[in-house]
Parts: sequence; structure tokens; C-alpha cells
Amino acid sequence: MPVRIIRWFHVDKKCSTGCRIQRSQLRTGKLPRRIRKLLGTVVLVLYVVAYSLVVMKLASATLPTVGGWGQLGFYVFFGLIWVVPAGAIVWWMQRPGAQGR
Repeated sequence: MPVRIIRWFHVDKKCSTGCRIQRSQLRTGKLPRRIRKLLGTVVLVLYVVAYSLVVMKLASATLPTVGGWGQLGFYVFFGLIWVVPAGAIVWWMQRPGAQGR
């Protein structure tokens, strides 16, 4: 019997692992870990791409007038600061799933 998708990730029938995603889980954020990992991976990849583009644009606009130590500081700071939001996304992905899953 095929799985019928009603809205976004709302699954009408049981999935292959026996989980059942309900609309209330989408509203309360209690998604199964498997779905959270999929969404988190997509968000993380999009975030890293967007972050790198923004930082490259910022660097090309500000760094030509800055000396070597300023450039080093810029790249160290912006090279490490992306880890904070990425860590929050990974933490959210690793939380226990809905009802012990």
C-alpha cells in the first residue's frame, strides 16, 4: 500500500520504520529523528552556502583597504563564527524523537 503525503511531511499511513507523523507533531516540533536529520541536513547545507556567499561579498567590499593583520582577523573570526548556528542545527537534529523514537 503506497504512502500518501497529505501536507508537507504529514504521512497518512505508517512508514517503513513504524513511525507515524501527525500534524500536531509538526506544530509542536516533535518530529521523528529521521525527519529532523533530513531537514537539518538540507538547512545546514543551505546555511553554509548562503553564509559563505555573504562573507565573500563582505570580504571583497572591506578587505582591500585593510592590512594583513586585519585580513587575518577577519578570516579567523568569520571562519569560526559559522560553527555556532551550525552547532545549534546539529543539536536540534540529535534531540530524541517523538515518543521515544
